[in-house]
Amino acid sequence: MGAGVIDGSLVFGEVLRTQFHGYSLTAGDDVLPFNLPTDVFVNDHYFFGKGLGVAKKSGRMDFAAFGGATSLALGAPYFSAARAKQPFGLFFAQFQQSPQLRFVIRTIASEKQTVLMGMEWSPRKWLSYSFSGGRGADTPYLANAVTIERGKLTFKAAYISADQNFQRIGTQSTPLVSEPIKDNLYLGLRPLPNFSFSLSRQNVLSPLTADQPSLEGTIH
Repeated sequence: MGAGVIDGSLVFGEVLRTQFHGYSLTAGDDVLPFNLPTDVFVNDHYFFGKGLGVAKKSGRMDFAAFGGATSLALGAPYFSAARAKQPFGLFFAQFQQSPQLRFVIRTIASEKQTVLMGMEWSPRKWLSYSFSGGRGADTPYLANAVTIERGKLTFKAAYISADQNFQRIGTQSTPLVSEPIKDNLYLGLRPLPNFSFSLSRQNVLSPLTADQPSLEGTIH
């Protein structure tokens, strides 16, 4: 817990974490990861929240719930804080059906609603297929991805169907992270221990603000 002055305003930062009968409890500021099984190109999606959270892992099932408000993170050397913005409630869950198959659900209730479900199937250690679908910030979303990791070869392919209004959580305070869209390909080869090369094609949505359509671009 701490307090400070940033840009002339008094701000507070606090977080309390504890364990209670196998449950992980959080109160205060937290970083909330928001990844899907199909995030084979960008897997660092997250947003900031201020409120109360509970999480538990039990056998093949784990879940996390959080309620409060999205927050705008503020930082300074040796100190961090956040300002509450948009009220929201979150429920994330994952079920490990078997070592090769898992299912996930991501739901957020806020000004705009998000309900996304996904699965990942790994029939071999070097091969995985994943699927995600639903609605993000009231916008349809559908994604398929394949990953191959075998010896000196890495191959990733994904196709994502989403329009320029898609966001995982549509609030002003969400960190603006680019989203892959349409066809995305990556091929990496390592023929020698000290030599490797790769070929890639990525289509992305780059958000400007949370309430404006994202810009679409292609990277080779």
